[in-house]
Amino acid sequence: MTALRSPWRRPAFWIATLLFLVYGVRAIPGLIGGFTYPKARQYIDEGEYERALPLLKLASVGFNKADALWWRANIRYGLWRRLVTSESKGSEQEQQERAAAASEELRRASADYLEALAVSPVAAWPWAGLAKLYDAAERGGPTTREIDMVGRERGSWDDLGREGLIAVGLLRKAIERNPSDFEFRDQVALTLHGYGLLDEALEAVEASARAQPAYHFHSYRYIRSLPDGWRRAFADASREMLGRVPMLSSQRHLVALGKLERDIGRLERAEEDLRRAVEERTSGLHQAEARFWLAQVFKDQGRLDEARVEFERTADEPRFRVASIVALSQIYEEQGDLETALRMMSEARRLGPRNIGYCLRYAQIARRLEKWAPAKEALVWAILIEPDDPRPHVELVELLLQIDDISTATVRLRAYERRLGPLATEAERLRQRIRAAEGRAERD
Repeated sequence: MTALRSPWRRPAFWIATLLFLVYGVRAIPGLIGGFTYPKARQYIDEGEYERALPLLKLASVGFNKADALWWRANIRYGLWRRLVTSESKGSEQEQQERAAAASEELRRASADYLEALAVSPVAAWPWAGLAKLYDAAERGGPTTREIDMVGRERGSWDDLGREGLIAVGLLRKAIERNPSDFEFRDQVALTLHGYGLLDEALEAVEASARAQPAYHFHSYRYIRSLPDGWRRAFADASREMLGRVPMLSSQRHLVALGKLERDIGRLERAEEDLRRAVEERTSGLHQAEARFWLAQVFKDQGRLDEARVEFERTADEPRFRVASIVALSQIYEEQGDLETALRMMSEARRLGPRNIGYCLRYAQIARRLEKWAPAKEALVWAILIEPDDPRPHVELVELLLQIDDISTATVRLRAYERRLGPLATEAERLRQRIRAAEGRAERD
């Protein structure tokens, strides 16, 4: 018999061993990254961004690499913003150190975005991230969206610096990579408006509306001081897409248009859109939503009887029950039926027992009816659920003074001052009212 050869003498053994070592060594970073990425996300959720950064560096491998780079770049951008906004504090040496650290964080954020582009050339977000950095360089520092958009002066492309031109170009590159993502188009609109390119910004708003016709998805709906033309331009462009958006039904589109037209103040258009939405065949919930906003339009127009009929219908839908009951209470109050208005607010309080607004509204109506005990009970409950809100404290003291319960009003005012401080809003006015009431009581 031929003697068996030892395994280590076979070429296949050494080839297999070599492959095992090569792939084993390559698997180590992935194994480490798989364990560190969840921990990094935990630190991010807890707001400990500096502790998350070294773990994200280890996690920048394999399937998590793009996500880890996204987090790294955005955290570094946030750290840069924090350092830049605090540069003017402290001694001159501290300011110089913070400026150097801010510059380094900005450089690293840029490197992370560029690495993400190398990892995924077709991705859009690295282009948008780089645009954010160039935009900050153009403006001379970090900015927020809480800017005076209404009073923005008109500018021109000639006034724009190199960094601003690059920022706009990078955003357009992001749109080119992902044309269906409306958020990049929103960012273009806001950036152009910030540079004073008002006409171009309106065109970007219209393009964004065509990409996503439902206004409530867009970021600039949170900006309080939008220019008058923005929402009108959005509504007109959105209307062009009616019935042409694959993932948005005509009924949902009409409801979105009706809500936006109501916010703009074009109530006739809003009524027309919402009536068409009511006529569409759809689910009961969507039907109730259309009727609810149609009722709001009637209410805005002063057509209270028609609004009441629609609110009574939508009150049968659980999703809109409380809001409809509150609206009905307001209508009955405007029509002088305070008893029914109070009963409606009582039902609203039952359905939303921790809503302080319902308690305050109930107390106000009860005071008009001179039902002091229910009004007092509602205000005491409001203080229990929201002790740091000054409104129920103030209204309770005023109610007690209204019924000449000066001693209890004094006790409640002291509790208010202990909770919110002696310089709290309305405290001095209430003290003066109590002194005046005490003076009247002594004279009597």
